[in-house]
Amino acid sequence: MIAAHQACLHDADCQSIAFQSSCFDSCTRAVNVSGVAAVEAAVTRVNAGICANYQSDGCKLVIPPCVPPLTSQCVDGSCT
Repeated sequence: MIAAHQACLHDADCQSIAFQSSCFDSCTRAVNVSGVAAVEAAVTRVNAGICANYQSDGCKLVIPPCVPPLTSQCVDGSCT
């Protein structure tokens, strides 16, 4: 989902977002600002689908150590 929303022309096209759900955490990722809503909608679907019973099934969310996000940039046509 993230890869589908990384195209950019300028740094202003990019935004750093939290990329996590109720059953996974991947720190922050850079996406095109026009793709933020699509990524958030996908996370909502995952939370309602495969992650719905994650905690009640006894699973524990593992939060990776994350470095503070840098300012998102457009590098070679892709948000980073």
